[in-house]
Amino acid sequence: MSPLRTVCAVGLCLPLAAGCAPSVTFLSCRCERMEADGRLAAVEFVSTFEAHGLAGSQVVYGVRLLSADGRPVRSPDPRFRTPEGTVGAARTFIAFNDPHRFDDLRVSIPAVELELRQGDLPATAEVSVRLPDGTTLGKRTCAVPVTDAEEVLPPLEQAVPDRREPDGDAD
Repeated sequence: MSPLRTVCAVGLCLPLAAGCAPSVTFLSCRCERMEADGRLAAVEFVSTFEAHGLAGSQVVYGVRLLSADGRPVRSPDPRFRTPEGTVGAARTFIAFNDPHRFDDLRVSIPAVELELRQGDLPATAEVSVRLPDGTTLGKRTCAVPVTDAEEVLPPLEQAVPDRREPDGDAD
């Protein structure tokens, strides 16, 4: 093949190959308060993004909490813990088309599982989209709408009524 043809073939193939690399473009990312009975019940992370070069592939949409100084917030609960041991949650999806737009994907963490202390506030969440092997395709951060660590504490229990048997002498 002539050198000119080789240069032309490589020049045409490189942009095509570069366009095939998997990627994610975040269109929006936010964290919302979910309340019940006037108290914070959970925080919900909502994102819209486009996945490119991933048709037929699984993607993991996940979040993890970071303290005010950027440190990951540790979690004692395995249900809301990332593999690294921080407070987080994730969901897995499949991209059917290329590009595939994921609208308003949601994952939530109950307030009592947030493990935030006053020194951790204001906290942020790192929202990411990755492949199952851990390769990160896109990442964003958003503010966690918790202003006081007391918001994540469980409500105080009501006083337990006295369940002793009444005296038989009362007349």
